[in-house]
Amino acid sequence: MEYVFFDEVLQSRFVTLLEQRSVGWDAREDLMGGTIVSISDDLADETMDEIEACYDTLLDEQSELALQREGWVDKRLAGVQVHLPDGRERTVALTPELANRLLAHFSAEEVAELVNAIAASLSQDFNGPICCYPEEK
Repeated sequence: MEYVFFDEVLQSRFVTLLEQRSVGWDAREDLMGGTIVSISDDLADETMDEIEACYDTLLDEQSELALQREGWVDKRLAGVQVHLPDGRERTVALTPELANRLLAHFSAEEVAELVNAIAASLSQDFNGPICCYPEEK
């Protein structure tokens, strides 16, 4: 699971929760200037629910901070991180309208899974009927 932050104070609050719950994490820079905090998705449901609730709260705060910072919300953009089969990472840009439609029906994790499945499929050298699609190895 990955969580994006553009504010160090909010990221620090999130990491503090992770450490209080003994959840291992790592962080790396995001291509858009933020930081991505990654954790295992193999956690107890109760712990994941608490982490998700905390992140939702911090996202609201991050949105408020963005509105207060000049130039931060001049453009409305949405993107999904994609992990290509060769190990590279890319960001797939989505219009805000499309992202909102997807997120009205799917979780962020499900959207990422869908986009990653598309990327994996595009890496296959196949163009034909789906019934003949090569099986996964």
